[in-house]
This record gives sequence, C-alpha cells and structure tokens, in this order.
Amino acid sequence: VNVHASKGVLYVDRQRFSKGEVVTVTHDRGQVVAGSISSVNSLEMRIQDVASGEMQKVYLAHIKNKKATIVRQG
Repeated sequence: VNVHASKGVLYVDRQRFSKGEVVTVTHDRGQVVAGSISSVNSLEMRIQDVASGEMQKVYLAHIKNKKATIVRQG
C-alpha cells in the first residue's frame, strides 16, 4: 500500500483524504475508529471520534503495513 502525507493531506494508493472528511479506520485487531480527520502529518493522523468526541491517533505505518484500513464515509 502506497501511503504518504503532504501539506496536511493523506494519500493512500489513489485515494486522497483531507482535514474534515469523515472516515472509518478498522484495525486488524478489531478496533474501529469512526470520525472526522482533525490533522495529518508524516507519522500519524488524528481523528475526532464521533461516538466519544475524543481524539484518536492512527499511525500511517499501520495503514502502510496493512494493519489498518481506511475508508471514506459518504
């Protein structure tokens, strides 16, 4: 999986994710984070969880190594 971030935008293969978009991230251990992207940097992105309102970190390496998947809600 080709994953990189540039200027606050996350690129996963041919998909583009930016601040404010609503996404769901599913980890291989079963943890699910659903919410809006708050920020993206070269190591991680932060998602504001819809259910709890808390900020959740998602490491880009987990997406790159297929330990987590990201999908756009919409």
